[in-house]
Amino acid sequence: MQESNSRPQAPNPNSNPLLHSTAAEPVAAVPEVSLLLEWEPWHKAFYRRIHDFIKPPKLPPLKLTSKPVAVKDLWSDYKKNRLATETSLLLHVLIIALILVPFGKKAVEAVQKKEIVFLPDLSPYELT
Repeated sequence: MQESNSRPQAPNPNSNPLLHSTAAEPVAAVPEVSLLLEWEPWHKAFYRRIHDFIKPPKLPPLKLTSKPVAVKDLWSDYKKNRLATETSLLLHVLIIALILVPFGKKAVEAVQKKEIVFLPDLSPYELT
């Protein structure tokens, strides 16, 4: 009787036929994958985009298979409240004032605190 292990078993490397083969079993060539991007030089991409902008490629005509469906008008149930505009305007002005007043008050206080007056003695320069 075999004991059951609670740990997962590591994969057996001998179970993959692509990794290990014998001379009797030919293995299909696995293509080498390159994960590097091959960028087009910027000047070629620039000229190609200009060319595509000036003379776009001709496309075949588009074949539409969908049919239009009747849709209820978007604004059919909208009933405008006569105070909506005034309320919105008042709220916007109030929010902007709440944001700007503290910053404006600090700027005015900072300017008033730095008020220094220097009066030099001008008596040596008096006209006689």
